Amino acid sequence: MSHARELIEVAEGLVTGSEASVRRSISTSYYSAFHELIDRAVVATFQPGRPSEIARRHFEHTAMLKVAKWFEEGDRSMMGRCGLAEETASDQLIAVCRAFRELYLAREKADYELGRARLSTTDARLHVANAKTVVDGCEWEVPRSELDCLLFGIVFRSFGWKRFGN
Repeated sequence: MSHARELIEVAEGLVTGSEASVRRSISTSYYSAFHELIDRAVVATFQPGRPSEIARRHFEHTAMLKVAKWFEEGDRSMMGRCGLAEETASDQLIAVCRAFRELYLAREKADYELGRARLSTTDARLHVANAKTVVDGCEWEVPRSELDCLLFGIVFRSFGWKRFGN
């Protein structure tokens, strides 16, 4: 079982009703998606060994969010930058990007808005499902060329290649 799938199982087990458990579940759901995307980006981009392990520590949450938003919002030029026909992304890729964005925002709320935002088990279950959308999409739902485009965008933005996108 992949690390991301294990984190999803942990997140599911945390949906118990207490607000602390719900917040932890949402955060864990986000990190399952975050690490799935990083794992796939590292495998697609770096040689195994020390360089890939170092690279894993340098992915930026906000850079990953920005790339996901480009695809979700239909930035047609992003596909062209990856050498694909400039058309909108597939429904599967858009779903992965939307789920990642929703997870990012929910994790921010769960981790940092402690006194202001009430979160429920319904919220936690929604974000466990979002994590599954990202992991499933990476495993088999998103066309490979589009997934590579998303992953390379994440790598380039996280490592400071500002020319990839705005």
